[in-house]
Amino acid sequence: MYAPTRVWRRWHRKVNLKEKRQALASALAATAVVPVVMSRGHRIEALREVPMVVDDAIEQINKTKDAVKLLETIGLGAELKRIDKVTGRARDGRKKRPVGPLIILRATAVEGKRAFRNIPGVEVACVERLNLLKLAPAGALGRLCVWSKSAFEALDDYIKMMPTKLLKNADLSALIESTPVQAALRAPREGTPKATRKSGCSKEVLKFVQESLRSEGLINTKVKAKKTKEEMKRCKANSKAFYKNIIEAISTKPLT
Repeated sequence: MYAPTRVWRRWHRKVNLKEKRQALASALAATAVVPVVMSRGHRIEALREVPMVVDDAIEQINKTKDAVKLLETIGLGAELKRIDKVTGRARDGRKKRPVGPLIILRATAVEGKRAFRNIPGVEVACVERLNLLKLAPAGALGRLCVWSKSAFEALDDYIKMMPTKLLKNADLSALIESTPVQAALRAPREGTPKATRKSGCSKEVLKFVQESLRSEGLINTKVKAKKTKEEMKRCKANSKAFYKNIIEAISTKPLT
């Protein structure tokens, strides 16, 4: 149902589990590509590396002013100024704030979450339950992420279930033509002829076949002779006499 905002509305769309994992892995990989991160508008000119990994002391910060000072120290001062600019809209007085960096911590870092989530435009996530909508807002890859050291090391424990490449060498032609593979294969068999399927023929084809058979003498080439005028008159007279006899036989005399 489209319009009513009710509980029976179809809010959820089913997505396969493997597709979710693949999307999460792709979003994480895009956070480490500098051109993709810059294309989202993040100011990362002063950062030393992307993704940015900070010491575990970031999880013990309990004051927002200390969190802001830390972000400015690692080179995100220009990013904080960018997300501080709020643009207002003409109708309903709504405002739109740019998307800032994502701070990824462990689930046990309660104080660090409270300190960073109070900064406008900055979001906090747990490495144990990463959200795709935070890693790729509006479906756009390349979110600027700041990791704690323990959270970055624990990432392997939760990403090991992600799909990995089973084929390390993508040159399939070289693999098939290699000596070990060819030695293990059996000799090719002679295939049976494939049965042809009959299809409808056009009039031109049928006409051509009929003419070829007629030229070879396989079908009768005699043409019936036309009737003469005397025969046609005799047939017509016979048909009239037969019709007259039928009418007289079925007709009844009126009662007197």
